[in-house]
Amino acid sequence: MLQFGACPRCKLDISPERKKQSPVICDHCGFSHYENEQLVKAATEKQIIILFSSFVVIALGSFMQLVNWDNHSLDIIPLKIKDTIGMTSPADADRTAEICMDLKKWDCVESNYSKVGNADATKLPRLGHFQMKRAKYNEAAQTYYKFFQNSGTDLEASYNYAKALSQLGKVDEATKYFDSVLAARPNVLQVTVVQNYVKLLMDNQRYDQARKLIQDIRGKGPDSAMFMESEFQKIKSIKTASRE
Repeated sequence: MLQFGACPRCKLDISPERKKQSPVICDHCGFSHYENEQLVKAATEKQIIILFSSFVVIALGSFMQLVNWDNHSLDIIPLKIKDTIGMTSPADADRTAEICMDLKKWDCVESNYSKVGNADATKLPRLGHFQMKRAKYNEAAQTYYKFFQNSGTDLEASYNYAKALSQLGKVDEATKYFDSVLAARPNVLQVTVVQNYVKLLMDNQRYDQARKLIQDIRGKGPDSAMFMESEFQKIKSIKTASRE
């Protein structure tokens, strides 16, 4: 502390009497060796606290990363960093979707499917199909609408769009897409498609259309002569009752 008997702070000589005391206190500015030690100690303790806090934060972050992402905790880090700085590519979004699918993080899957679809409209049906599986019919309908507005053509997408529109009560639009699906494969009995189409028509009291649809299918050959018999008889009874 004392270099040649001078005070480190004010650089003036400390009196011999003060030098003999403990702690030594400068008789000019009041600086003491004890005070300096306390400052050094406080600074050291502050550094230790900062280091310990940093360690706790890192350990907690690592634990949360492991809990949230399991065996993908390392793979997801660069993908999340790219997402944060806005440099995610369609391939990155696809990979993130795969990880989220494995961990059953459905919102994450849908979000990344959407990113891929925004970059490549041909991938929108995958997003729409996923939304349909989650019963998010309004979102699915919007996705399929965007796909077809971008000149997309896909038979399954048309069928799913028809089902989404049915769920939303948009009957006229739904029938348009049901008809397009049936017209795309006129020589094939698309049982599930027709059943859903008939259900839509009957649910909305369009019995004449439903009956005609069933009759058209039955007219394709003897193998389909009794196609949807229970629905056909129900329509006949409803029409008979309405005339009485």
